[in-house]
Amino acid sequence: MSKIKLVTITFTLILFASCAGPYTYKDSGKTVELSVNDVFEIVLEGEPGSGYVWELDEPTSFVRLESISTENESGKDKFIFHFKAVAQGQETIFLEYSKEEAINKNFELKVVVGTLGAVL
Repeated sequence: MSKIKLVTITFTLILFASCAGPYTYKDSGKTVELSVNDVFEIVLEGEPGSGYVWELDEPTSFVRLESISTENESGKDKFIFHFKAVAQGQETIFLEYSKEEAINKNFELKVVVGTLGAVL
Protein backbone atom coordinates (compact mmCIF):
# COMPACT_ATOMS: atom_id res chain seq x y z
CA MET A 1 0.00 0.00 0.00
CA SER A 2 1.40 3.39 -0.87
CA LYS A 3 2.38 5.79 1.88
CA ILE A 4 -0.12 8.41 0.70
CA LYS A 5 -2.98 5.93 0.78
CA LEU A 6 -1.98 4.73 4.28
CA VAL A 7 -1.78 8.31 5.58
CA THR A 8 -5.17 9.15 4.03
CA ILE A 9 -6.85 6.10 5.58
CA THR A 10 -5.28 6.80 8.98
CA PHE A 11 -6.37 10.45 8.89
CA THR A 12 -9.93 9.49 7.91
CA LEU A 13 -10.18 6.97 10.75
CA ILE A 14 -8.92 9.51 13.29
CA LEU A 15 -11.34 12.14 12.00
CA PHE A 16 -14.34 9.84 12.31
CA ALA A 17 -13.22 8.47 15.67
CA SER A 18 -13.18 11.95 17.18
CA CYS A 19 -16.59 13.00 15.86
CA ALA A 20 -19.74 11.24 17.01
CA GLY A 21 -23.29 11.50 15.82
CA PRO A 22 -25.26 13.19 14.56
CA TYR A 23 -27.86 11.92 16.98
CA THR A 24 -31.52 12.29 16.01
CA TYR A 25 -34.93 11.92 17.65
CA LYS A 26 -34.73 8.14 17.23
CA ASP A 27 -31.70 8.17 19.59
CA SER A 28 -33.71 9.69 22.45
CA GLY A 29 -33.25 7.66 25.63
CA LYS A 30 -29.96 6.12 24.53
CA THR A 31 -26.57 6.26 26.24
CA VAL A 32 -23.44 7.25 24.32
CA GLU A 33 -19.81 6.99 25.41
CA LEU A 34 -17.39 9.70 24.36
CA SER A 35 -13.87 10.86 25.10
CA VAL A 36 -12.86 14.29 26.37
CA ASN A 37 -12.68 16.75 23.42
CA ASP A 38 -15.04 14.69 21.23
CA VAL A 39 -17.53 16.83 19.36
CA PHE A 40 -21.02 15.73 18.35
CA GLU A 41 -24.32 17.03 17.05
CA ILE A 42 -27.94 16.46 17.93
CA VAL A 43 -30.20 17.17 14.93
CA LEU A 44 -33.94 17.47 15.61
CA GLU A 45 -36.76 18.31 13.21
CA GLY A 46 -39.48 20.89 13.71
CA GLU A 47 -42.52 22.19 11.85
CA PRO A 48 -41.96 25.52 10.08
CA GLY A 49 -44.31 28.29 11.20
CA SER A 50 -45.61 26.35 14.22
CA GLY A 51 -43.88 28.60 16.75
CA TYR A 52 -42.32 25.56 18.41
CA VAL A 53 -38.53 25.46 18.86
CA TRP A 54 -36.08 22.92 20.27
CA GLU A 55 -34.23 24.29 23.32
CA LEU A 56 -31.77 22.97 25.88
CA ASP A 57 -33.79 22.43 29.06
CA GLU A 58 -30.94 22.92 31.54
CA PRO A 59 -27.21 23.69 31.42
CA THR A 60 -24.73 20.81 31.30
CA SER A 61 -21.37 20.39 33.06
CA PHE A 62 -19.33 17.71 31.30
CA VAL A 63 -20.67 18.51 27.85
CA ARG A 64 -20.59 22.10 26.55
CA LEU A 65 -23.10 23.48 24.06
CA GLU A 66 -20.88 25.14 21.45
CA SER A 67 -23.57 26.52 19.15
CA ILE A 68 -27.07 26.07 17.74
CA SER A 69 -27.96 26.44 14.09
CA THR A 70 -31.12 25.95 12.07
CA GLU A 71 -31.69 24.83 8.51
CA ASN A 72 -34.76 24.28 6.38
CA GLU A 73 -34.56 21.06 4.40
CA SER A 74 -37.41 19.50 2.42
CA GLY A 75 -40.00 21.67 4.16
CA LYS A 76 -38.81 20.77 7.68
CA ASP A 77 -36.88 22.94 10.10
CA LYS A 78 -33.75 21.27 11.46
CA PHE A 79 -32.36 22.40 14.80
CA ILE A 80 -28.69 21.46 15.06
CA PHE A 81 -27.07 21.49 18.51
CA HIS A 82 -23.25 21.35 18.44
CA PHE A 83 -21.69 19.93 21.62
CA LYS A 84 -18.19 19.20 22.90
CA ALA A 85 -17.25 16.78 25.70
CA VAL A 86 -15.06 18.87 28.04
CA ALA A 87 -14.54 16.74 31.17
CA GLN A 88 -14.92 13.18 32.43
CA GLY A 89 -18.26 12.32 33.98
CA GLN A 90 -21.81 11.57 33.00
CA GLU A 91 -24.97 13.55 32.54
CA THR A 92 -28.16 13.60 30.54
CA ILE A 93 -28.83 16.24 27.92
CA PHE A 94 -32.50 17.27 27.96
CA LEU A 95 -34.02 19.14 25.01
CA GLU A 96 -37.64 20.33 24.77
CA TYR A 97 -39.71 21.16 21.70
CA SER A 98 -41.86 23.93 23.13
CA LYS A 99 -43.79 27.12 22.45
CA GLU A 100 -44.09 29.46 25.42
CA GLU A 101 -45.19 27.10 28.23
CA ALA A 102 -46.51 24.29 26.02
CA ILE A 103 -44.13 21.35 25.63
CA ASN A 104 -44.81 19.19 22.58
CA LYS A 105 -41.88 16.72 22.66
CA ASN A 106 -38.83 15.82 24.74
CA PHE A 107 -35.43 14.46 23.78
CA GLU A 108 -32.84 13.06 26.16
CA LEU A 109 -29.41 11.60 25.59
CA LYS A 110 -27.27 10.20 28.41
CA VAL A 111 -23.61 11.03 27.79
CA VAL A 112 -20.72 9.24 29.51
CA VAL A 113 -17.42 11.05 28.98
CA GLY A 114 -14.09 9.38 29.66
CA THR A 115 -12.94 5.96 30.73
CA LEU A 116 -15.41 5.61 33.59
CA GLY A 117 -17.95 3.94 31.31
CA ALA A 118 -20.49 1.74 33.06
CA VAL A 119 -18.94 2.37 36.51
CA LEU A 120 -21.02 5.52 36.91
